[in-house]
Amino acid sequence: MEKRIDQGDALSLADEARRQALTTAAEAWRAEFQRYTRRLGELFTPSARTQLVDNTENNSSRLQAKVALDPAGAVGLHYVVTDERVAIIVASPQSSFGRFSNIKRTELNRQINALRQAIVNKADTREPAQALWQALIAPVQADIEAAGGKTLVLSLTDTLRYLPFAALQNPQGRYLVEDMALSLWAQAADVTPIPSTRPWQVAALGLTQAQGGFSALPAVKGELQGIVKTDQSPQGVLPGRIALDEQFNRAQLDQALRGQSNVVHIASHFDFKPGDESRSVLLIGQGEPISLGKLAVMNFSRVEQLTLSACDTATGGGINENGAEVEGLAATVLRQQAKSVLATLWKVADDSTAKLMQDFYRQRAQDKPPSRAQALRSAQLALLRGQDLPAVQAALKSDVARGGSRSDAPSSAMATAGTAPTAIDPKRPYAHPYYWAPFVLSGSWL
Repeated sequence: MEKRIDQGDALSLADEARRQALTTAAEAWRAEFQRYTRRLGELFTPSARTQLVDNTENNSSRLQAKVALDPAGAVGLHYVVTDERVAIIVASPQSSFGRFSNIKRTELNRQINALRQAIVNKADTREPAQALWQALIAPVQADIEAAGGKTLVLSLTDTLRYLPFAALQNPQGRYLVEDMALSLWAQAADVTPIPSTRPWQVAALGLTQAQGGFSALPAVKGELQGIVKTDQSPQGVLPGRIALDEQFNRAQLDQALRGQSNVVHIASHFDFKPGDESRSVLLIGQGEPISLGKLAVMNFSRVEQLTLSACDTATGGGINENGAEVEGLAATVLRQQAKSVLATLWKVADDSTAKLMQDFYRQRAQDKPPSRAQALRSAQLALLRGQDLPAVQAALKSDVARGGSRSDAPSSAMATAGTAPTAIDPKRPYAHPYYWAPFVLSGSWL
């Protein structure tokens, strides 16, 4: 109704009365939320309560302001893990309110570990995926549906940062990504979500050769050629340039960050050592690998989209138990002012990663491109459903919400969600969440 007023429409007397009633209800919701945060503080020691309540209210207000910038509708979920339960704060454009999930920290950690193990082993994921959906989505499912958002913006703490939310399953076995696009909000970076200010131009850097004990990545060349359109790769979808192997050096990376391209795509190995910036390195085609510590002082402010098509680029680890230990490469470059980062939660397969990346950029090359989050969702569904991208896009138009290393080949994919590993279904070779669930978007999702 307020949007209608902003557009110059006059409300009927009945609509105006309804608007006033909703305003009064919003005031009541805020009072209830303040009572909720005080109750949340009671779960912590006295010394931690004031800071916790202040941080919770501050983060929910910031997240509420971010989701309000999405014209298609977004809902924020801020999670706070305590020993006895998990607090879930729902942020819609108009208000914030809270729910509790009665899952203990120990059980939450056990289920997260069980899901990750099942995914990495390409095994049956139903039990942990459905248990985590019940704990983390079910308490706020009605709130999400009522808000009408099409994208979930997740603010995560503690071991939740290890969790591939896309792979959570409802009791009917439907994956969360089948109903919602997903994005992460990094509190420390606090990026304001805005669409790209100009058409995408890509600086694509990649490593195909075996190096330093790491296997070759043969699909990287085709990945980059399917993204960047040049005289040598007319099948590409976006303008730009490609630097492969010996051409991929520190000077090329520096040029990509400060040059004409507003998108930087890096397809390589990232060797992550928890808690050690100096030994966590990004492999390049020539010269000394670039450490996380060096990347942490580089300027990414000109980059509207940074894609880290490598292993473990969204994970971290090793400092303390409140979540700081999981800040890795993606969080580091967001702090260095990159606007949006697409990264991974585990060691990703080479062929399927190349397909997903090409699908992601193909959508963004359209005259009226979808948001980054929606483009990623469609690319993930293309792998999950074994469909070509046009077929997935057609399916998305009718969808409604319903309540190893990069060199790995698909050796054992699940023919249908929740079944034991079987021989590859030729129609759905990448249906298992191992192939599509590790990709997470942080920063601007628009």
